[in-house]
Amino acid sequence: MNKIKTLLCATLLALTSISAMAKDYQAVAFGVKSDGVTNNTRSIQHAIDYISAQGGGRLVFYVGRYLTGSIELKSGVTLVIHEGAVLVASPSVYDHKGSPRRALIHAQGQHDIAITGKGIIDGNSRALIADIAEQTARGYADAKVEVPALVALDRCKGVQTSGVTLQNYACPPLQFDHCHNVQVTAVTLGLSDAAMPLYEAKECGKMTVKDCLTQPRY
Repeated sequence: MNKIKTLLCATLLALTSISAMAKDYQAVAFGVKSDGVTNNTRSIQHAIDYISAQGGGRLVFYVGRYLTGSIELKSGVTLVIHEGAVLVASPSVYDHKGSPRRALIHAQGQHDIAITGKGIIDGNSRALIADIAEQTARGYADAKVEVPALVALDRCKGVQTSGVTLQNYACPPLQFDHCHNVQVTAVTLGLSDAAMPLYEAKECGKMTVKDCLTQPRY
């Protein structure tokens, strides 16, 4: 029995050490630009894919505006958006995808994923609504096209969202579908044209939401 306890303790200690040693990767090292103009979709996705393939780690964004279309979060990857950093959605609806719905950050069937930091995720909803209207008027887009959510996760496990501010959304910015072990902590629902709840959850298990804040609308 003592040997079993010792083995269990050693295993837990090893797992804790591995978690504490999660490697940081700077977004700029993957060619990601913070000028607010360059579309970083491919560069950010390449970084996420690489980090996940290495066994996981943290993709870190420092001060700046990072324009991007939809990015798919992969197992073991944490997005760290530091104070002064803004991840802003591309104004083109064609830059956004996701299943079961479009979202700036989406994932399906992934595990141990997180979005943390004191930075901002900006859904750029006004620009996207205008683009959808324009594309629909030209006959290029279906009138039923939805404005993307900020984060949409489907059938994911071990999900954490903490510290960030979510702004400029046209639907509940956090959407969880059949996810398990979800933690939403100290998230601020920032300024936006639409009055929306912080999140929408469908058939999720073991979900915790605490210490979140709501700011007034525009």
